[in-house]
Amino acid sequence: MSATIADVAKLAGVAKSTVSKYINNGNLRPSERERVESAIRELNYVPNGLARGLKNLKSFTIGVIIPTLDSSFSAQILSAMEQELQQYSYGVLISDCRGDKDLELKALKFLQQKTVDAYVLLPSAIEAQDLNALKTPV
Repeated sequence: MSATIADVAKLAGVAKSTVSKYINNGNLRPSERERVESAIRELNYVPNGLARGLKNLKSFTIGVIIPTLDSSFSAQILSAMEQELQQYSYGVLISDCRGDKDLELKALKFLQQKTVDAYVLLPSAIEAQDLNALKTPV
């Protein structure tokens, strides 16, 4: 069974809120930070993204729809975007739709179901009315 925040807090001798603060890059006293880091390493603790998302009402995921992964232009944009987003603990879901509008619309619905926090659309076949459809529930 996976370690929980409660397990980390108990081993580190701190409150669960202190572990949460650490996970969310909050300020901790150096001694607390060291104990929490040590407990996380010892327990191989990995934060539960689903639980975090439910609490914050965020998925910490950005959906990207691109016409092709074959383009060096697309690759450069994706690389820069991912580097920037990683600093804020965000991940990227990428849909290579090969310039096919039907695939793009399916990708939009998929991303909407995954409740991504934002969409990034590189030049594509999607039109304004398609984006307006995102405002209504799936």
